[in-house]
Amino acid sequence: MTIEVTNKKKEEFWADTCEKVNSVGLSSREVDEIIKKWTDLKSQAKKKEKNRRREASLTGGGKTSICLTDWEQKIVAILPEETLVGIDGGLDTFQSSSCSKQQACVDEETSSISIGHELEDAPNSPCEAKSEQPCKRRKITLSDVQLAQYTFFIEQTETTRLKRKLMEQQIQTQKAAEQYFIESKKKLAQNVLENFLEQ
Repeated sequence: MTIEVTNKKKEEFWADTCEKVNSVGLSSREVDEIIKKWTDLKSQAKKKEKNRRREASLTGGGKTSICLTDWEQKIVAILPEETLVGIDGGLDTFQSSSCSKQQACVDEETSSISIGHELEDAPNSPCEAKSEQPCKRRKITLSDVQLAQYTFFIEQTETTRLKRKLMEQQIQTQKAAEQYFIESKKKLAQNVLENFLEQ
């Protein structure tokens, strides 16, 4: 995948995200504003989660005074673990070339960011006896990151849309109640007037 294609996909993704955000917002935002907002939110959530983990390690894994909000938890959930704790391990450069070939972890098109999910062991692998350190890791691609970001914004957009719809329904209910009150008041006044005239 060339840089031009990658950049084009990124531009299309952010343009689409910007359109969806503007469709539910009261003010219109530019793509650069959306990207900056996402970067700021991600940085804030990442920093807070690092501090929370650091504090938890000091207390032996117990409760901490730092609590993530719902949206911060969602952001942390899509961040690669290595961005929070660093890259664990790596390839052994002293392994034989044949072993390295059989333990290749990714395509040429994937990103170099590793997430900690180990793949199933390959059957009859000659390298199993040579190294106890697993190097078969699933790599996260740029498409995975973009999909996670896109999913996050879609969820936020849907939540906002539902809240807006609920608010509109509440307004309609309130208007109906007010109209009913006005009609009831008119009817009561009419009844009082009729009773007064009959007397």
